[in-house]
Amino acid sequence: MKKTLSLLLALMMIFALLAGCSETAEPADDAQEPSAESNEPTEPTEPSDNTATEEPQLDEVQYYNINLAEEPGSLNHLINTTLAGGTILTNVLEPLVRNEWGEIVPAGCSDYEISEDGLTWTFHLRENYWNDGVQVTAQDYAYTLQMCATPATGYPYAADMYVIKNFEPIIAGEMDISELGVHVVDDLTLEIELSYVCPALLNTLSFMPLRQDVYEEWGERYGSEAETLVCCGPFVLDEWTHNSTLRLSKNEQYWDAETVKLEDVTYHIVTEEVARYNMLDNGSLDSLSVSDVDYIARFSAREDLNAIHYSSARTVMMVFNNEDPAFSNRNIRLAFSLAFPREDTATYIFNDLNEPAWSLTPPPVTENGVAIRDATGEPLKQLIADNPDPQAVLIEGLKELGLSEDPADFEFELYLSGTNSKMHTMGEYWQQALQEALGCTITLRYDDYAIFSSNCSNGDFQVGFLSWGANADPSYMFNLFASTSSSIPGKHNNPEYDELALAVQRELDYEKRLEMFAELDNMLVTEDVAICPVVFGGGMTFRYDYVYGVDESAFTDAGVKYVYTAGRES
Repeated sequence: MKKTLSLLLALMMIFALLAGCSETAEPADDAQEPSAESNEPTEPTEPSDNTATEEPQLDEVQYYNINLAEEPGSLNHLINTTLAGGTILTNVLEPLVRNEWGEIVPAGCSDYEISEDGLTWTFHLRENYWNDGVQVTAQDYAYTLQMCATPATGYPYAADMYVIKNFEPIIAGEMDISELGVHVVDDLTLEIELSYVCPALLNTLSFMPLRQDVYEEWGERYGSEAETLVCCGPFVLDEWTHNSTLRLSKNEQYWDAETVKLEDVTYHIVTEEVARYNMLDNGSLDSLSVSDVDYIARFSAREDLNAIHYSSARTVMMVFNNEDPAFSNRNIRLAFSLAFPREDTATYIFNDLNEPAWSLTPPPVTENGVAIRDATGEPLKQLIADNPDPQAVLIEGLKELGLSEDPADFEFELYLSGTNSKMHTMGEYWQQALQEALGCTITLRYDDYAIFSSNCSNGDFQVGFLSWGANADPSYMFNLFASTSSSIPGKHNNPEYDELALAVQRELDYEKRLEMFAELDNMLVTEDVAICPVVFGGGMTFRYDYVYGVDESAFTDAGVKYVYTAGRES
């Protein structure tokens, strides 16, 4: 214990010197999809995060500089699983609906109708255009769903689409794509048939349209460069200098172009935190999430920066490879989870901006106003109390595997998605804390997210460190761990879990759904021990006081559509 405390003090000194990052690598998620709290979309409003008694005078030149923590990888939305990729895609493509300031609002559609039995949804599209002048049609949305259902695509969120009639047997190769319950009535009318009544359908229907001619023209290169992407959202991707910048401009062909005030948006890919902080400090960035305590104090003292503390719908976790010879054993996984220093991690690594995670679902994820984590009851805490000696649990696992019962003979690898200095510091802290608690040897491996993701997908890892964003519908997070999902690489396989995850999507009673979600969470975290929750996402954003119109809601996919500046030049 003295060793660990000494390391924590050393970490604090290192962080002060390095001005290091307290964020995770962000491998996830085009997961921030619309909420389904209302069946009727409302027209978008334009509230401002920067309050004023009078409408501010807009700057004559409208531009915005923000940061991306990593290279997006592919902008092919059929295969994207990165937060960086999702950030760009939500600005350059137009889903049927969006989640803006906590409400479902019409986006690609103007309205929709639901049949009396709830199984047929008819969407009426707006008159919208791609940036090359070609009209967006119902076929573009239908083609996306057809490609999602095509087995060769490898769509990572397939389990979320099982609600669509025949989607599941088609992606399993048991039925032809022509049987998919998606129909183009005319150029501006899309009809979707469901397999069952779904209370959270609008979350699923946040998918982006796809131009078949452009997709087929570029093939595997689609979305790999700016010129291979055609845009129908508020902005157009003009330039992509890999590992450096992505430059967007206002899409004059967009149906709601008059609402969009920004003319130019630049995303700067800066992986080292100290470099990001310096860019905010000198005005090269207009907004930035800050985790270092010294910089938080520094920026808080500035009158020209607004501080926004947020709790994001994101879970930082360790994922076990359930097919690894060692981590296929529950007691090996359990020993790791029991020994993991969640509270110290929240305090010393994340500066108390994040809170320890004792379950899968982050605080903003609710069912009928009740947080799923509250319904779950955090049984992991009780499991830890019942097993005060993680090393004894490890020894039991080693015995079950027929290995040496001496923990000193056991070695495994912790794989981290990120290569910056803070990621190394974090890894070294966890390495020492876990080695001290378990008595084993832990090696560390670091890679940029693209390589990390590829290796994990191929099963080349034992324990992987990542974070994942949630959806307003609790089912989204639990579907990630179904055996049919390829999103999370842990290869969790429990038929009872799969059955319950599917059943909860069909259940309409809120109280029963809460019970089922709690059971799923308990099964995943304490019974199967498929993951080791670490912390729930959170942080502090500093934004210059001339920036207005930023949507800070937990599940927003508004992008920067409503952002503008007023007073930058004064």
